[in-house]
Amino acid sequence: MRDCGLDTSAFEIGKRPLIVFNVPTLKNIFYSPVISASRSAAERLGYDFLVSENTLDGENLEIFREHMKELGARGLILANPLKESELAILSSDFYEVSRQKTGKACPAG
Repeated sequence: MRDCGLDTSAFEIGKRPLIVFNVPTLKNIFYSPVISASRSAAERLGYDFLVSENTLDGENLEIFREHMKELGARGLILANPLKESELAILSSDFYEVSRQKTGKACPAG
């Protein structure tokens, strides 16, 4: 797009702090309005916003953590049920914005 003379600066990640919203699957329609509202709030507050689709568990958490660090993520919104010990791994590098507790749905508000 840039080669065609189009201004792509609005689509470039890295100019503003990045928040990543991770969902276990994009096939669940519940996430669509939640992602949309989160994106609007993040952009209104001056953050870049990226949606990531990953099932997180103890086996792949370190790989996810490294990918998020490579992207320069400053915050994470997690729709994955994580154990406290797994959350501690991520909390050491990122500001935890929100998460789903293991076996329970996130309360509204």
